[in-house]
Amino acid sequence: MLQAYKSPHPVAMTALVASLGFVPTALATRTGAEVEKPLATVVIGGLISATLGSSQNVSQNVR
Repeated sequence: MLQAYKSPHPVAMTALVASLGFVPTALATRTGAEVEKPLATVVIGGLISATLGSSQNVSQNVR
């Protein structure tokens, strides 16, 4: 638990890379993209909010 507080970079980088992987899907304009765009948007938002929430939770539990 203390190590997660000292080094949040692996968690942030994992979420960032996963979010960036969904950006082309979120910005797509090809046929069928209207089905994939909302899913990509939700996944990106979920990754960001889960990362921020978990980092907040870890920092509060350590202090």
